[in-house]
Amino acid sequence: MNIKKKLCLLVLVMMLSGCATFEKLLSEEPSNYEQHMREMYIDSHPELSDEIKNKILNGKIAIGMTRTEVELILGKPNHINRSDNEEGSREVWTYPVENYVLIFYDDILKDWQRFDKRY
Repeated sequence: MNIKKKLCLLVLVMMLSGCATFEKLLSEEPSNYEQHMREMYIDSHPELSDEIKNKILNGKIAIGMTRTEVELILGKPNHINRSDNEEGSREVWTYPVENYVLIFYDDILKDWQRFDKRY
C-alpha cells in the first residue's frame, strides 16, 4: 500500500472511532459524580415533589424545573439567549448535540423540545 492510501485509511479509522466514542459518551449512564450531585441536590431540597425528585434522579427534564435542576441533568447549555420584557426574564437554552431547545421564564422551565436528528 502506498503512503497516501495508508494515510487515508488511518484518518478514516480515527474519524470512525471518534464518532463511536462520542456516541457512546452520549448514551452512557451518569457518572458517579453526576449521580452524587443529583442526590445531594435532592437531599438539600426537601420541598421538591416526588415526581421532580424521580425525574432528577432518572435524568429526565420536566416543565416546572429550575435552571439548576435542568443543568444537573443536561449540563451547561452550548448557548443561552437572554431577553427581558414586561412579563419578566426569558432565556432560551440550546444543546445542539442533543438537539434540545429549552425556554425558561424567570428561572422556571416553561417549554422544551427535542428535534429529530437528521443526517
